[in-house]
Amino acid sequence: MRTFNHVVIFNNCPFAHNIKIIWNNAPDTECYRLGSGRTWDKAAYSWPFASYDTTVLC
Repeated sequence: MRTFNHVVIFNNCPFAHNIKIIWNNAPDTECYRLGSGRTWDKAAYSWPFASYDTTVLC
């Protein structure tokens, strides 16, 4: 799920992944380990013109 500057990432793989959220007009997140079956709810509310770009493995 995503909105303008908010995203929820769900890992439905059977193993953990190291991921990074890439934002437009805001700093990207640091590498985050997301376990199997886990959810990461991340926002860039302090960056009013931010928007979600993509998620990458790191």
